[in-house]
Amino acid sequence: MGNENSSYFIDRKQGFIELKPSSPVLGDAVAVTNLMGHCYADDIDIAIIYEENLPDHFFDLKSGLAGEILQKFSTYRFRAVFIISIQRFTGRFAEMAMEENKKSRFHFCKNRDAALSFIRNTKT
Repeated sequence: MGNENSSYFIDRKQGFIELKPSSPVLGDAVAVTNLMGHCYADDIDIAIIYEENLPDHFFDLKSGLAGEILQKFSTYRFRAVFIISIQRFTGRFAEMAMEENKKSRFHFCKNRDAALSFIRNTKT
């Protein structure tokens, strides 16, 4: 059974929160902290985040935003799956995404099915 509001859906059975693509942008560490706050009461430790939930400068590693957001998730042992269009997988961002995909904390993929597969295969 899940819990839904206008910005996200919580699937308690599978243990994740899924932001809706129309949700507000996760533009800084405060927004990430607020997202995690919605999760801990339900014992959720993984989020599905769509490209539309991220500002454009998230994909420019020089901005530091991707590092800031991933660090915030990592500090609180929270996992995230990012559904990103193939056009975003270029340059340094693509290198970072491929490196993170070798680990189990963060995963970058191109569709929801791949995100759900990652979640099922990495249950904590």
